[in-house]
Amino acid sequence: MKNWKDYLPLSAKTVKIELPTRISLPAPAGNLVEIEAFIEKEDEREETASLTLCINLAEIIKTADPFDDRSYLPLQEIEAFEYEQEVTQSLWLKEEAAVSVVYTPKNKDIIREHDKELRHLSVFCLSLFAMGLLPYASPALADYRPWVEGQKAPLLGLWSGDEIMTEAHDGSLIAVAVEMEPEPEIELALIEEAVQEYEELAPIDDIADLSIDPDDYFEPLESHSPAKLEGLYIPEGALDDYFTKLSIIEDGTNHVARALVWGDSTIASDGIIKDIRKRMQTRFGDSGPGFLAAQVDPRWAFRRDIVRKASGNWKSKTIVFGGAEDSRYGLAGTVSKAMPNAQATLGGVKIEGQRQELHRFQVFYQKNPQGGELKVSTQSKGTTLTTKSDHITDSYYELTVPSGDSYVYLSVKDSPVTIYGVAMEVDTPGVTWETFGVAGSSIASMQKQHDGHIINQIRARDPSLIVYWTGGNELGYPSVRSKTGKVYKRIYRKVVQGLRAGAPSASCLLIGPLDQGVRENGQVISKPTLDNIIGFQREVAKEEGCAYWDARAAMGGKDSFSEWLKYKPSMASPDLAHLTGRGRKRIGDSLADVLLREYDVWRLENPDIFWEPEESAQGSLWDTDIWECQRIDIDKSIEEDDFCSL
Repeated sequence: MKNWKDYLPLSAKTVKIELPTRISLPAPAGNLVEIEAFIEKEDEREETASLTLCINLAEIIKTADPFDDRSYLPLQEIEAFEYEQEVTQSLWLKEEAAVSVVYTPKNKDIIREHDKELRHLSVFCLSLFAMGLLPYASPALADYRPWVEGQKAPLLGLWSGDEIMTEAHDGSLIAVAVEMEPEPEIELALIEEAVQEYEELAPIDDIADLSIDPDDYFEPLESHSPAKLEGLYIPEGALDDYFTKLSIIEDGTNHVARALVWGDSTIASDGIIKDIRKRMQTRFGDSGPGFLAAQVDPRWAFRRDIVRKASGNWKSKTIVFGGAEDSRYGLAGTVSKAMPNAQATLGGVKIEGQRQELHRFQVFYQKNPQGGELKVSTQSKGTTLTTKSDHITDSYYELTVPSGDSYVYLSVKDSPVTIYGVAMEVDTPGVTWETFGVAGSSIASMQKQHDGHIINQIRARDPSLIVYWTGGNELGYPSVRSKTGKVYKRIYRKVVQGLRAGAPSASCLLIGPLDQGVRENGQVISKPTLDNIIGFQREVAKEEGCAYWDARAAMGGKDSFSEWLKYKPSMASPDLAHLTGRGRKRIGDSLADVLLREYDVWRLENPDIFWEPEESAQGSLWDTDIWECQRIDIDKSIEEDDFCSL
């Protein structure tokens, strides 16, 4: 049988077909042939197709098998096909026909609808993803996070078994197996419920380590060259009282945090302490200069920033040389006897060219059988005190000036008056750092103080921090050369305990000596007993619950004096025992840095402060009280009734 294609000569008629149209032609093999042609163009809605279709219908009809129903072509279709050939014949070219297909696709609208739906779905998915990430952007939304480290991942947890999902070091999610505790039997759970609850709650302090790593919250401290960074040794709770007072001041309450500092020539000229004072008062507020001895020999003690002038005849005694009546030297270790017609003027520091206005003047003086009259006055207020008494007593008088005055004047008329000093304060919250250094002072000279006397003087000032800085004048003591230091530690401990007895709840800070040098073979090396004395002091600090700062380590440790001596400009004195003003400032800034850093860490560890400190011994700011202490025998032990009271 011939192939049906043989009946399609090039001279055949042309056909124009309007699609979609299928033409079924009988093939000699008995199969229907379907012809469909169209080409889609992106720029046109009209789709066209080119097809050369030449069909000899007469030959198809002649050779078609009329008994084969599979190849039967209805007559109506043939007639329609012939009609289409005649109509479109003029459109055909030689050996090729262009079939124009006119097509308006209904599926175009459907495709556009699908594109729109896909865009909406994409926007929805992105919005849902963004909302899932939003809780991780703010700690305030932490409760809404769909997953946190340690929990099973959503959905994944359904088949992860006894595992939890967590983050690997590279940020990827990993499953970690968890050992499941067997559930207790119901009977045991009911019986042991109360016991288990008690056992779980009892060791609450051991549940978590609440210590703070400063590196996580603060920038690293920078050293003040040639000084080195040296931290504070702080036994648990050693500085809590002082830090608590600082915190409530910083939070806006009306309190004063007083720091009383005893020491030797290292601080006798107010060096080091003045730099700490400036830093502390800048942050927490300036409450005034604090306690000042009425008159001092500038060879033994000196403070540059305040006013202290004396005229007339004054006789002063210090704890270094002794000689005070009844061993009473006052807070500063210097007691002065003003002879008839003697006068003294005390004033605060200058602030922006003007003397600081002060509101509270606390006069510490002595009553005795030879006492005369002491006139105390400011620019706007004054009073006269009688100091005559049948026996020696310590007295205290507070003069308050609400409007504020810059100076206080002391004057004596006919008989001598013994004066310890005057404490001057401002009526604003803040801090004081009060220097009680005497050149040549040591633990031996500190023992010259009457025990009950110094306790009462300290108690009247109501300090929050007791600081004792000594050691430089004790390096030659035979007791320091021993391996155990038993004698030295006993005396040192007694001095520390005597100071703390005046303010038992106050914090305590002990400071070791600076490095001192000796020349050996042309080199400056450290004095050999420095290691021992620093070790002994640190032991006592630990026993007494006091913080400790190693000042020599802050200089650089052993043999560091030589480096400070060579530094340009020089930071150390050629006497190999003292620092210059620049050197003292380096040490002062170093101690201020570590003290403030420890306070900042303490505040992070103690965010909520509810403890309220006891009221100051002197009472209300605007109350004027006279405080007296009866004589206390030196050999008599101090009882509670021996303390002076308002």
